[in-house]
Amino acid sequence: STVEFVIDPIEAPIITDYSVTLKSSDKFYISGTAIPNSTINVFIKDGDGRISSSSAKSDLSGNWFYLHPESLDNG
Repeated sequence: STVEFVIDPIEAPIITDYSVTLKSSDKFYISGTAIPNSTINVFIKDGDGRISSSSAKSDLSGNWFYLHPESLDNG
């Protein structure tokens, strides 16, 4: 016997807001929407080309927010 099934792609998170410019006292943030109760991977590339990664979790409505714990260069 055979089983038929369909594989659907997972919707990508949508970025709705982020830090446009940073001063020395500012922290970088990014927020958006995604599938409810999911993990969003965040990748940040610094001026030297190094990439750091972290994650955020969406709530039951699909909203998520990430605040980078370290200061980033002005810009």
